[in-house]
Parts: sequence; C-alpha cells; structure tokens
Amino acid sequence: FQITPPLSDLTPLGIYLRAFSLYLEGERRKEEQVTELRDPLERTSLNNANLPRLEAELRRAYGLGKLDAFGLYVYGVVLKGLRGTKRAPSRSTARSTKGKSNIAEGPEEG
Repeated sequence: FQITPPLSDLTPLGIYLRAFSLYLEGERRKEEQVTELRDPLERTSLNNANLPRLEAELRRAYGLGKLDAFGLYVYGVVLKGLRGTKRAPSRSTARSTKGKSNIAEGPEEG
C-alpha cells in the first residue's frame, strides 16, 4: 500500500480530510492485526503505521500555517498516538513549533 504525497494546494479542510482518513485507515489495519495475534503482549506493541508520515505532513502544514481547528485536532490525535512509541517526535521538536499558533490567545488589544 503506497500513500501518495499530499497536493500542495490542499485547503485546510482538505488537509484535515486526508489526514483523518489516513489515520482511520491505519487504525483499521492495526485492529485487523490485533485480531490475528494471540499473544496479549504482541497486541499492545502494535501501532498505526501511518502515524509517522502523518506527523511529518501535519508538522509541515502547521509550520506553514495551513491547519485550521480540525487540522490541529487531527495533529493532536496523531501526536498522542505517537506518544510512547519509538517514532515519537522529540520534545525539542514539539517545542520548536510552540508559539506559532494563536488559537489559545485572545483577541489583540489596542
């Protein structure tokens, strides 16, 4: 299964729909693998294979300011899914993008 790269002219809604559908597809595949495994320890070690690629794509879109609230939501879901895996982004990567969004900020005064 080959994932094609996103189009450069995707709208924020297009980015969200692409990312969320790829996330759900990875979760579906993970669940199929879980049902095939008998060992509970192996079941807990399975991860969504699409998460590292989605994280890279969404990090890039976030850096370019192309994520709306829905895109930020799926980016958070992807980051949460990567937490605790070997492929999780480092804290310094997460800090380097901190402050680029003004969603939590109130209206400007003045």
